[in-house]
Amino acid sequence: MHPAVRKKYEENDFDVGLERAEDVNEKAFLEQVKASQKPVKHEIVKIVRLKKGKQEHFYYYEELTSTNYLGNKIHHYQVQGKYEDPQFRNQINEQGQKQATEIEGRETVYEYKWPDQWSDDLEQLVVENVDKERSFEDLITFGKKGTFDPEPEPDIKKKPK
Repeated sequence: MHPAVRKKYEENDFDVGLERAEDVNEKAFLEQVKASQKPVKHEIVKIVRLKKGKQEHFYYYEELTSTNYLGNKIHHYQVQGKYEDPQFRNQINEQGQKQATEIEGRETVYEYKWPDQWSDDLEQLVVENVDKERSFEDLITFGKKGTFDPEPEPDIKKKPK
């Protein structure tokens, strides 16, 4: 669980409930790493760059790889730079105090600004090359057309009825 989310649960005195599968997997991975005392290799396997209003953000998917005490490869995947912030519904309790009673939704929070928080350290963790010099619009064109310099669209005229 993201530290900001855990803090919000604590501030609202709200029960976290069941652990998420990602948290259980991370805990198991870290326990195996601790038992083996082997290093952890970090690789960025996917970068998501997006535009929210006029601000550009990014987050990434990271693969952690190590070896357990038996010599077997172990993996853990996690998202860095994005989390879901719980939005609580409050009511007045019997003591007349505000109390969170349920989660009415979640708001996505992007932590990293593009390109300000992209660093050489992150670049070295990337599995494939990242074209960080292109504009957001160029990347959209590439995603749609498969090229940065597409041929102009032919004019299609409607037949009169």
